[in-house]
Amino acid sequence: MLENNSLSAEQITGVENRKSKAGEAVLPVLRSVSLFLLGLLGVLLILLTLLVIAAEAARIICLGPAAKKQQKERPGRRIRRTEARIYQYLCLWGIDAGLGWETAATDAELARRFPAVEPGEYTRVCHLIEKHIYGESLLSPYEERTLNHFLEKLMEPVPGCSWKMRLKLRYACLRRVNTKKKKRKHSAFQQK
Repeated sequence: MLENNSLSAEQITGVENRKSKAGEAVLPVLRSVSLFLLGLLGVLLILLTLLVIAAEAARIICLGPAAKKQQKERPGRRIRRTEARIYQYLCLWGIDAGLGWETAATDAELARRFPAVEPGEYTRVCHLIEKHIYGESLLSPYEERTLNHFLEKLMEPVPGCSWKMRLKLRYACLRRVNTKKKKRKHSAFQQK
């Protein structure tokens, strides 16, 4: 007579036993890989934090003495520096502008793209800079404030601005301002 053997196929073949041993071997590897990735993420966060701290420290070092230096500068030099910074920020915004070059078109573009800039404001700023450069006269304090106020509007991010543009605006002080004018191919003052 046949005896009832209660052994299952897994017990005879040992398939279940091999599966449990394979699972036990994978767990330590998964733990070590996950710990490595967490450590790598931690190191990257620390490096990113150090980079931000270094950038902010450089910005503070750049802005602190520059503000004091600007207050002590001669008014003519101060106006030239403000002019250079205005055109630096316009360049950052991707607006190709120059003193006396397509002023009306640039004014319209600025009024369209910047909610804080009123139509005619850029034209006013250009007239003040031209008054100083070509008229060789010093600007009054309220005229200098007009230039500085316009510059502050260019330094502020507009709504919907990308994070890259915000970074460019924040750390623009770390870039060297080119005070030499670019030659314009289509300048109204170009001689033929």
